[in-house]
Amino acid sequence: MWTDPAALTFADGAKVGATILNREIRDNLRFLHNPPSATATHDSDQSISTNDYVVMNYGRTLRDTAGIHGGAGDLGPYPASSHMRAVIAGIWLHSTYLTFAATANGYRALIRGSLGANGFISPDLKRMRASGPDTTNATVTSLPFTCQLPLAVDTNVVIIALSSVPVNIEAKLGVRQPLHGLHWLGGS
Repeated sequence: MWTDPAALTFADGAKVGATILNREIRDNLRFLHNPPSATATHDSDQSISTNDYVVMNYGRTLRDTAGIHGGAGDLGPYPASSHMRAVIAGIWLHSTYLTFAATANGYRALIRGSLGANGFISPDLKRMRASGPDTTNATVTSLPFTCQLPLAVDTNVVIIALSSVPVNIEAKLGVRQPLHGLHWLGGS
């Protein structure tokens, strides 16, 4: 984990030992080379009822360098695989890609929220990406969503899907998989 070099002060003639040099140079460079990052997906369709909000469950971790995917364990009724946890304060890149099955009408939306220990979803990170109405049964709606977020340590980010009509979130469409990612970009 990153340590703040600004917290160090040295006096003239002071000896700097291996512990300080290893922590400040070796460990911080390793951290910058491989910052906290996680990406997850799911392997089966997830259903949404009419006008229902569904917290997406990403059951398979593709990459996790720091215990981000599900690191906080189950939160209220939501399984650990439903959220990504900021393990350090700073600016994070949050990304999602979902494909809704074809439907002739209605709208679909993604909402980002923060999940508390009791399972309460807070609107403080609420933001939406929406689509629809569709015009033919052949229309498949894909919603990519990427943004930078300032997050405090231990903030748990979830994706909530909403549809005005019953629809499935596709597990895979061609080579595109549904993804949920959280990647640390730097300090606040």
